[in-house]
Amino acid sequence: MCTSKVKNEFIKQPTGSEEILNEKDIEHLPLPVRKYIEYSGVIGKSKPRNVRITFEAKMVSKPGAAPMNATSEQYNFFGSYTRLFLMKASKMLIPFRAGHVSGRPCRMTGQMKKARWSTPVSDYKEIDGRRIPTYDETIWNYTEGDFTYRTFRLKNIICNTTI
Repeated sequence: MCTSKVKNEFIKQPTGSEEILNEKDIEHLPLPVRKYIEYSGVIGKSKPRNVRITFEAKMVSKPGAAPMNATSEQYNFFGSYTRLFLMKASKMLIPFRAGHVSGRPCRMTGQMKKARWSTPVSDYKEIDGRRIPTYDETIWNYTEGDFTYRTFRLKNIICNTTI
């Protein structure tokens, strides 16, 4: 995945020494956020400096269209927040790669337009002692109705990784 960009982020944001997340670290957060953090089982675990995530995805270009299967790899860095995302897929038997662009418009009824979106998550599983959602959808919330354009299934997640 964008090897030079990933390498540059690891150089700019090394993992450094381990820090453990404790109750004091989250006491300033709103109660629903604290409860979610506690539910996820991360209290007493290493604070993430970065994470590498791989997914299987299904994407739909417009309502009623057949889904396109894809795989993706994502690196998140938390010191100076950076997200690097690469998707591999094929459409009409032509392989391609695409990087993620936040807030991009989506095609619906033949036109491009911006809309709010939501990302409900589910199917929590315990991975490395943390409760992590392993399924999510991205839903464009159009005035004429919601459109689920992407589903992701988590394949692997590694916190505080190196190249």
